Amino acid sequence: RAHATPRVDVADRGARRQRRAHRRPARSTRSNAVVKVFWDVDNCAPRADGERAMAHRVARAARAFGAIEGDVMAYANDETLGRLTRGVIAGGGACGVTCVRCEGGADAADAALAEDALAWVSTVAAAGVGAVEAAPVFSTKRQRALREVSAEEEAAARAEAVRWAERAAEAAEALPTVGDGSTVDAIVRGREHVMMLVTSDNDVKLVMDYARACGVCVVVLANLSPNAASGGMKTKRLRNVAKSVGTVGMNNAYFEAVKLEGERRQLSRLKLLQSADGALLWDPNRRFAIREDERVDASGEDPVAGDVVGVWRPDKGGIGRWYA
Repeated sequence: RAHATPRVDVADRGARRQRRAHRRPARSTRSNAVVKVFWDVDNCAPRADGERAMAHRVARAARAFGAIEGDVMAYANDETLGRLTRGVIAGGGACGVTCVRCEGGADAADAALAEDALAWVSTVAAAGVGAVEAAPVFSTKRQRALREVSAEEEAAARAEAVRWAERAAEAAEALPTVGDGSTVDAIVRGREHVMMLVTSDNDVKLVMDYARACGVCVVVLANLSPNAASGGMKTKRLRNVAKSVGTVGMNNAYFEAVKLEGERRQLSRLKLLQSADGALLWDPNRRFAIREDERVDASGEDPVAGDVVGVWRPDKGGIGRWYA
């Protein structure tokens, strides 16, 4: 007997279409690596109402690469922490975050993060291959300018950065190539340790190169907010995209806007990504539905800003889907 086709509400159909788009992942099967997460909160801060959500979303992305070692290490100065009124990051432990309060200037968080990250890489390398060369001395451009270092010291710092970049490239060339494996496999390439840096700061490039030279996979989680999603781009193609991206959640039109923003920025030319094995792209402005583990910090059912919206790999160039 023929059955009548049930009526489907248009809004419900749109919601289901968004859920289907959200379920189509880049093949992001979890690896068995050990992951250490270093988060520059000064550089990549959550919205005031989204501390818990961002902490959980960063950890969720990291777990796609393996088991997280210890807590997520978060670095912030008092000014940044003062804007985060919920106190989740400053309080730390309840959501798996250890917060390091950094005093001493605008780059104090960068310096503290770099020092801890370099020490962790050195420990990992020593346990794996025995004696390793001492880690480079980290300083930001601004710190060197404030110290008024000599031209010779500045030249030595640049030479050290070039040397570690060359060694990182040599180490990457020696890694096995992954054919039809998952996105995660193609990024990790058989290495046992992954360092995830949550930052968009170019100063940490030296840390990344040292890590890769020592056999550690480096993944960056960095901000990328497509202008097309906010109506900021002016071409006809982008205006058409902007009409259908909406303001909440993942859908095909929004992902198209993400890819267009990646093309506009020419991601492979960005200094930070040139030292990364892969990058997870974070939109700090778009809101996404909260999940059960984020609900304590959210007000009712309101979506919270910020989540991973795509993945970039140097062997692919463009942005792929990511839903870990």
